[in-house]
Amino acid sequence: MNNIEIQTNATYAVGDIHGNFNSLISMIKRYGITDSCIIVCGDCGLGFNKWSATKKLVSKLDKLCVKNNITVVMVRGNHDDPDFFIQGNLTPRIVPVPDYTVINGSILCIGGAISIDRKYRMSVKDKYYLDYIKYHPGASLETAISNTPNLYWSNEPPVYDEEKLDEIKEAGLNITTVCTHTCPGFCDPVTKDGIGSWLKADPELETDINAERKVMDLVYEKLISDGHTVKDWIYGHYHRHSMMVVDNTRFLMLGAVVCENDNVDWVEILRT
Repeated sequence: MNNIEIQTNATYAVGDIHGNFNSLISMIKRYGITDSCIIVCGDCGLGFNKWSATKKLVSKLDKLCVKNNITVVMVRGNHDDPDFFIQGNLTPRIVPVPDYTVINGSILCIGGAISIDRKYRMSVKDKYYLDYIKYHPGASLETAISNTPNLYWSNEPPVYDEEKLDEIKEAGLNITTVCTHTCPGFCDPVTKDGIGSWLKADPELETDINAERKVMDLVYEKLISDGHTVKDWIYGHYHRHSMMVVDNTRFLMLGAVVCENDNVDWVEILRT
């Protein structure tokens, strides 16, 4: 079990930032945030661009985090390279965490979701490879892969890990907040309205989305049966804001940063 202790006066969760690290910088400066932890609920923007380009943006955020005593925890989204979440910190202040990491003994982080546009992303990804080989005669597929942007990772779905949940129970921790990328099946959205064209283009998509949501159902059921007092379940992925309450748990969907000037959708995680 990975339990990270972060000395903090306040903890915040934010929605998808899609690599727009400046949106976090703006949030921190606008609200004068200090001595805090900020948890990004997936689609952080790690993996699409070469690390040299992303590093410049991370470095700018890191400097502000050092100055203001802030730690940014990143949860894996479907639009993130999973390798970033198993290889360790980007900096001491920017921390992508493995699934089933617990923050300060009470906040459970689980990443992953299904990309509804995965067929399109895979086709574009293949085109990148073919174009690279076309314009670099003699280049191998491995060389093409390492020199072109990535758009899709096949190991994107969330995974139900009962063993790790058992370890959390055995450690005597009480999970009061869950931060994920997707959500249980009974939460908003409860229909697939608006993604009909993607379902037609990808015959297995509906089955895989249902399986994704079932994983979160199992996590929720396990936490409740193990006696955790889950007050908040916070998630992103769906690019809009909504809230519902089920059996004393607030399920809060946070909107996404899509354009350069978008504001971060965020909420403070209250201590219980």
